Amino acid sequence: MRIKNTSRYPDERVREILAFAARGIRDSGVEVHVKNSSYIYAGTFYQSAADLRDVSSSICNAAECLIVVRIGAPDNFPIRATYPGLKTAPEMEYRSWEEALVGVAAHEFCHLKQYRRGKRYSDVAAERWAKKCLEEFRAAGRRGGLGG
Repeated sequence: MRIKNTSRYPDERVREILAFAARGIRDSGVEVHVKNSSYIYAGTFYQSAADLRDVSSSICNAAECLIVVRIGAPDNFPIRATYPGLKTAPEMEYRSWEEALVGVAAHEFCHLKQYRRGKRYSDVAAERWAKKCLEEFRAAGRRGGLGG
């Protein structure tokens, strides 16, 4: 995984969190851009090189896929939200920018997994995966591990 962090958040912490969010998913050939956002958070998964050229001319030619995660200012958190229009998606609670990065990145990594397995994209499945990942992140923090 190649990471380009232009956000306000520290590179080392962003790298740790992205590695956590990508656990269990083959991340070779993936470039992840973490950016600031005027919104609270957002994410996008781009599956092909053609899509990548439309986004940025600076993307590494070796990248198969691109994930872009945008995280707002720290004072946007905590926040509770449900994915718009998805009745069966779980409610998410992000207590910090770190938790939002875990959740949004895990959601987009789930789309990467769906793409590589030839499955249809499911935002409900991606939100469920993100919630599971967030719970594990919190548990790791209580054990003195990665969590914030």
